[in-house]
Amino acid sequence: FFNKRTEEYKEEERGLSDDEVKQMKAGMKAAIADGQAFKAMLARNISEDETAGTSPVEKSQCYEATAVGVAIVDPGTGNIVSTAGKERKLQQRQLTALAAGAENGHSNASAFMLDEVNPLFSSVILAIQSVSRTERKAATGKGMDSDDFKHGQYLCTGYDVYVTKEPDVFEAMALVHSRVRRVIFGCANTEFGGLGGTGQDTAVYSLPGTNHHYGLYR
Repeated sequence: FFNKRTEEYKEEERGLSDDEVKQMKAGMKAAIADGQAFKAMLARNISEDETAGTSPVEKSQCYEATAVGVAIVDPGTGNIVSTAGKERKLQQRQLTALAAGAENGHSNASAFMLDEVNPLFSSVILAIQSVSRTERKAATGKGMDSDDFKHGQYLCTGYDVYVTKEPDVFEAMALVHSRVRRVIFGCANTEFGGLGGTGQDTAVYSLPGTNHHYGLYR
């Protein structure tokens, strides 16, 4: 226990093998691809949106900050467990179907985006929800005997999360509750960052009062 508190141990723990670096590069490429797919979806949505209130230019500027890509990876296998885009497409189809059948009769249901309907539909949260959906499906008829539950009682136990932009405080705390192993992000979020982008006081991963701490890499 005391050895784990030494600076030498912490420095050694932060070290990465060549295989880990290779896996990190692949994971970040997957997150970037997910973000690019999200931007393409936004572009299609904006081009179709002719509703009053927000011009396509204003909408584009608003979404630019939210077009974040996320990939959750099992470091033991290197497999991508989930992406934000996978869950977004699934829920987007459900939303479109609901909008098409709504009594107020929106003629362009595809113009509705998850991010407009619910501010909690961020890329990080959607990626976590995708893991939950996969585990629920795997557990059907098996319950806690499912292989997907054997790695832990939390959604993302031991997984690595790759994000193109630093998660905000809300997302960073959700990752704590999900028990991820590492978070690797691209650019800093100097406005709402929850992993040091707005200062160490809001660096959720290192707060002493939390009951889980994940590794952080940029």
